[in-house]
Amino acid sequence: MQAILLAAGKGSRLHPYTDSMPKPLVPVKGKSMLLRLLDQIVEVGINDITIVTGYRAEQIEKTVGDSYSGVPIRYIRNVCYDKTNNIYSLYLARDVVTGDVLLTECDLCLKMEAIQALLKNEAPCSILTSPFNSETMDGTVVLSKDCSHADAMLLKKMQHPGEVYSDAYKTVNVYKFTRNFWHKKYIPLLEIYLDTQDKTSYYELPLGGLIYFQNDDIQIVNVPAECWKEVDDENDLKRAEKWFQLNDRACKQNESIYDRD
Repeated sequence: MQAILLAAGKGSRLHPYTDSMPKPLVPVKGKSMLLRLLDQIVEVGINDITIVTGYRAEQIEKTVGDSYSGVPIRYIRNVCYDKTNNIYSLYLARDVVTGDVLLTECDLCLKMEAIQALLKNEAPCSILTSPFNSETMDGTVVLSKDCSHADAMLLKKMQHPGEVYSDAYKTVNVYKFTRNFWHKKYIPLLEIYLDTQDKTSYYELPLGGLIYFQNDDIQIVNVPAECWKEVDDENDLKRAEKWFQLNDRACKQNESIYDRD
């Protein structure tokens, strides 16, 4: 299985940390988000990794190297990272896919069970989600009547002001595609979006289009909100640090229970 990691963006909202390093290399609890993700990706058995770089690409390439824990790393540079968005970064990596592929952004902290749950799903396209909370989350959401098949995908700009979307599911920005779905359905529509709109859009747009046309191949994999943290700004970074501390504390408590047994 393959993985594509999108790591081209500048991460302006995480200033001043990103003044001197790309966002994926910002450390959370002593280790960068990118290296944590790579550890998990390798652990689940993925053996072909592509990283799309852009802002301060050399730092990522130097930090990760040509291989990671024995898995070769392929780099693709989006030299127009400051004029484009992630739809174009993903487009640049479209031809590397030869089998099932995991797609993830690199500003995430994930529990291993979230990744494992996504990989177990056998749908042609799987979207990792968690219940949407409008007070603590924003961004793209998915609507699903049965908590399985995706009925609609709404990017932030498509959502109605004041609407709570209490029955919606927040996208974690981690996806799994089969090779057939990727090349025959997703990428052709992504190319149409690039040709007819612009390169500053989001890769979710063509996926939302496929859902709109009632494509039953697309399912959500729902995990608790406690399974992940997204780091967009300094407040998110503080929450992620606290999240790791709470998880470590819970692990130690469990270990003490087992020791008593």
